[in-house]
Amino acid sequence: MADVFQIKQHDTQPSLAATLSDDSGPVVIPSGATVNFVMRRMVDDCGCDGNSQVNAGLWPGVNGYCVTAPVPNTPKVNRQAVVVNGALGQVRYDWAAGDTDTAGNFSGEFKVSVAGAITTYPSSSYIPIYITPDLS
Repeated sequence: MADVFQIKQHDTQPSLAATLSDDSGPVVIPSGATVNFVMRRMVDDCGCDGNSQVNAGLWPGVNGYCVTAPVPNTPKVNRQAVVVNGALGQVRYDWAAGDTDTAGNFSGEFKVSVAGAITTYPSSSYIPIYITPDLS
């Protein structure tokens, strides 16, 4: 299971950094490719958004407890990411105002587009993201 990226509600730092990889290791992002970051709200198979599971350290789906799945709606975020080092597959998403205004569980992925062909990373899972509620 991937580490959960956590950020406070309404914050725009820290950026979300990732190394895109496949079964053979880091992928090379060719010059001229575009990379988008997509993030969507998650709910679990129990019908809740999983906040209690995160607080208990159980999210997502530990020991068979409430496996999460994307909410069938439009993405919360679908914006261009920064290619930090294409030769090493390193990318970064810099949060914009409004990206983190909703607390809860989200899943993210990076989509690399080269000459009209799109490859999604991670390919068989998501990047788990938790936006911690603000006190004000």
